[in-house]
Amino acid sequence: MNKREKIERIKTRISELKNMLSAQSSTIGDWKLIKQFEASMQGLNAPYTNEEMKAYHDSRAKVRDEINKLENELTKEI
Repeated sequence: MNKREKIERIKTRISELKNMLSAQSSTIGDWKLIKQFEASMQGLNAPYTNEEMKAYHDSRAKVRDEINKLENELTKEI
């Protein structure tokens, strides 16, 4: 794989990971936090348990860590 292909592969993966953080269909998408927050603001029972939200935040942190790693790698390639 040449340098250009490697750069494109990294950019594609970064885009995929960022999409995971925001996509409505993703289990770690922003929607879950918004849903939890809205329930709280309306005085309703939270739709997710503390354990579920901890797992959610942990999963998002792993994805953000991978994005940061790839962005650093991309900077070195460019």
